[in-house]
Amino acid sequence: MSNNRPPGAAKTQIRRRATSMAPPPKERSNAAYVPLRRRRESYDVELQSLERTYAYARSGSPALQRVLESLLWTPTWYVGNGGTMAVAQYAAELHNERTGRPATATTSLGFATSRVAGGSAVVIISAGAKHPDTAATVRAALDRNLARVVLVTERNRSELTGAFASPQVEVISIPRPGPRDGFLATNSVLSMATAFAAAYSLQLPETLPAFTTRPEMALRPSDDLVILSSVGTWSAATDLETRLVETGLATVQKTDFRNFAHGRHLGLSRMAGHVSVIAMSDARTKTLADATLALLPHDIPVLHLNSDVVYPIANLDLLVRSMQ
Repeated sequence: MSNNRPPGAAKTQIRRRATSMAPPPKERSNAAYVPLRRRRESYDVELQSLERTYAYARSGSPALQRVLESLLWTPTWYVGNGGTMAVAQYAAELHNERTGRPATATTSLGFATSRVAGGSAVVIISAGAKHPDTAATVRAALDRNLARVVLVTERNRSELTGAFASPQVEVISIPRPGPRDGFLATNSVLSMATAFAAAYSLQLPETLPAFTTRPEMALRPSDDLVILSSVGTWSAATDLETRLVETGLATVQKTDFRNFAHGRHLGLSRMAGHVSVIAMSDARTKTLADATLALLPHDIPVLHLNSDVVYPIANLDLLVRSMQ
């Protein structure tokens, strides 16, 4: 296939896509401000609905299963933003686990500024399917004439407008019971992550240990946080990082156990007076996690969140622990 585009044309297109995603300037307003007390009350209600959300989602979505089965041997990009970034990472991990082939999880900007082959597919994950960044992802995918453009959302096709309503977009609706998410995406994240796990034919347990046990918090208030994780628990670590940063509760650094050992452990020891560590592990990485944590300075607070649920379902269990 010949390419008659002048030199630099591809980079120009990428810059245009990135520029098109920039939000217009807005005047400051307190109209959407919600007092912290009301946010906490709303979040408590959302946490109480997690078990029902999981039970509903574990029955699966036949439509999502058909789509994912058809994409198994197709280079696939999974796109999420904010809370759904954790879902995109989990979906890409499940794709890789099933096929042994790479799948890419990225943000809208990451997708818009990357080179994407025409035979690829993109699965865009957005509960509300309203954000300009998500719409820009759809437009970028359609402009590139990708093999498949799939939108996974809580909304019905009849509710969608603009680029989302294009007939070239395959819409998979994942409904759920319970309250709407507040400031933090909570039930929607667990619902869609569980739906992906069910669609990949995982035998999901009737319940998760996290619904009956809560971790004992042993961290210092106002500490910076280091989150240690690995494949199998990475998207749960992303979810926790997102919650802590979006609420302004902590400055967070996230890395895997072995990358941490390539120099970051030295930096941690110099910050011992104002940093805590959260480790997330499953049955495959618990021994490594225990060995790593045992080498940390004793005056650094540590919270180890481990799930004994089989991989890759352990990630769902740790997602719930992250939300708690």
